[in-house]
Amino acid sequence: MPAPITAWPWPTGRSATPYAPCRLWRASSGCAENRNMRSMLGVALVALSCATEPPVPYQAPSTKHMATRLAEIAQNLNPAINTYINSARVEYLKTLPQPSDTAARLRANAYLARELLRAGQSQAAIDEFEKLQPQLQQINLKLTPDVRVLLGLSYMRLGEQENCLARHSTASCLLPIGGDGVHTIERGSRSALAEFTAYLSDHPDDLTVRWLLNIAYMTLGMYPEQVPAQWLVPPEVFVSDHDIKRFADVAPALGLDLVSMAGGSIMDYFDGDGHLDIMVSSWGLNDQIRYFANLGNRTFAERTAAAGLTGIVGGLQIVHADYDNNGYADVLVLRGGWWEDDGLHPNSLLHNNGNGTFADVTEQVGLLTFHPTQTAAWGDYDNDGWLDLFVGNESYGGRIHRCELFHSNGRAEDLQFAEVAEATGVAVVGYVKGAAWGDYNNDGLIDLYVSRLTGTNFLFANDGANEFGGWTFTDKSKEAGVTEPLGSFPVWFWDYDNDGWLDIFVSGYHYEANYVDVQDE
Repeated sequence: MPAPITAWPWPTGRSATPYAPCRLWRASSGCAENRNMRSMLGVALVALSCATEPPVPYQAPSTKHMATRLAEIAQNLNPAINTYINSARVEYLKTLPQPSDTAARLRANAYLARELLRAGQSQAAIDEFEKLQPQLQQINLKLTPDVRVLLGLSYMRLGEQENCLARHSTASCLLPIGGDGVHTIERGSRSALAEFTAYLSDHPDDLTVRWLLNIAYMTLGMYPEQVPAQWLVPPEVFVSDHDIKRFADVAPALGLDLVSMAGGSIMDYFDGDGHLDIMVSSWGLNDQIRYFANLGNRTFAERTAAAGLTGIVGGLQIVHADYDNNGYADVLVLRGGWWEDDGLHPNSLLHNNGNGTFADVTEQVGLLTFHPTQTAAWGDYDNDGWLDLFVGNESYGGRIHRCELFHSNGRAEDLQFAEVAEATGVAVVGYVKGAAWGDYNNDGLIDLYVSRLTGTNFLFANDGANEFGGWTFTDKSKEAGVTEPLGSFPVWFWDYDNDGWLDIFVSGYHYEANYVDVQDE
């Protein structure tokens, strides 16, 4: 029996990953004149085998199970209530019966056109708005925003897609736009200028449209010289107090200029080779998590499938930490944020195996819950050497999704988390959008700040262990004067003045939807 030679398709220097190997059988005897032919035939068979049956990367059973669960959730999303799955909503809106009342029908058509715009179907949105414009004028029906503004936005989006995306450069969309950021296909921006100019003639004090007008002029290389003086945003607005120079966008040259929706990004030494790798997410449940390994020669290679991550989708945010103290950064994927009733999704804890692969261990470590969230913070609140986890969930309209605090049991061989938010006093209810740990009072125990989009914020002082061995927190937000801003989002601790005491940054956030012209579905 000839002995097999096994060839593992894995880059030199990385740990072997359980791929299906290609095999080359070495002849142990035979005529000399046939040996070369057999060798050539063997190589050809190996090449054919590897080409027609590519090795299947290993994936942990728990990861496959989570991928299946996520796919089922994605199939059952409800476009009638979920305003963020825009392409599905377009198809849903097309199935609704047309109102018999003319004004109601035009409003419904305007809503469809806006959904087309949100779905990235810019030309279709333009076509709808252009059909609507004379019909609205005929019955003197005004939309909010004005149809000219919506049409201008649609043209600007078309210009972005044809230039900033399809012809992306390292100067694309960097303000003030100039140089290689100027559009080569001008029809979108030129048409937007016409709509914005017409609107501003009637509404000269609309600062939002004035801003958009200036941006459109920039994309045509006509700013500031050709912007009408009464609407010009002066160039001094873009001058920094300190000249920190421009940062060059190197993503295109590295193959990292991905087109995706909002999500999270992490750079860390995921495989322990001393070179920073990248993991990115995008919040749609059809959007695959992407993992790029740094090859150490100023290039990256996508290793998503090889890392066992196929089917791990979504994630408006990802947060990393070495939760099991094995020396490798693990990743928590946060899902469901903003989606409310349609956002009862599980998060994912991706355990780093240390060999270039990950396994979804969410369920087995006790983190499987179903709440809408996009924020979480790792921190060792009880100083036992093991990271614990606070997850900020989003409550809304009477639906209560309390925040969670998961305490690590610290057993490396069987690490589990127990949910202790109620017991420790941090089971916050609200539309939580930010959370951060920091020892603000320098007592050696980390404290917790929680930012809410609705309602006041919380600063929880860590009280330490009580007489029964449990840990508790006390709300000190009013005493410390940090309940605001109302309507806040991200938060972090840092000592900005280097006085040895942590300060807190909390960013406000405001979004005002225009529902005046939306027909109640």
